[in-house]
Amino acid sequence: ALREQNLGNHHPLVAETLRDFALLYHRQEAFTEAEAFYKRAITVYEQKYRATHHETRRTREWYIRLLQDAGRNEEALVEIQNNNQFDATSLNVV
Repeated sequence: ALREQNLGNHHPLVAETLRDFALLYHRQEAFTEAEAFYKRAITVYEQKYRATHHETRRTREWYIRLLQDAGRNEEALVEIQNNNQFDATSLNVV
C-alpha cells in the first residue's frame, strides 16, 4: 500500500511487490489470493513494459503454475495458448 501511494499504481516496483505477495500466497496454497496479486502484477508489467518483457513473462509463468497447482490445467493451457510465449510441455501442462 505504501509503495502504491508513493509511486503510483503503475510503477514496476509496485508490480514487483504484488508479485512477491502472489508468490507468498501461492506457497501457502492460498490460490484465490495469489491469483488476484498475480493478475494485478501482470497488468502493471504489461502497461509499463510489454507482454514479452522478462518480468511480465516470468510473472505470467508463475501464474500458469498457480493454475496448475490449483488443478486448473485447462485454464493453464488457455493462458499458454493466448500468450504464445510458452511451451505447454516445458510447463508440464499437457
